[in-house]
Amino acid sequence: MRKENQPQQRPEADYFRQPLTPAQRQYEALRAYFLEGLPATVVAERFGYPPATIRSLCRDCRPQRLTFFADSEAGAETGTEK
Repeated sequence: MRKENQPQQRPEADYFRQPLTPAQRQYEALRAYFLEGLPATVVAERFGYPPATIRSLCRDCRPQRLTFFADSEAGAETGTEK
């Protein structure tokens, strides 16, 4: 791929490469596994997990037992109270 065709790396990308909270780290690991199609061993190494943890996260994610984003109430999105 030629240099001009490569995606530009933005400084803010570190927020996603190096998650600050455990939930964000789990989310990014699952995203890399399911969306990018990376093997569990590669994802585990990238995010500092044992491979068995990635498999456990996948197991829990499939039946939607994991929650990464809180549901907001209707007024909360605009900053208005009910």
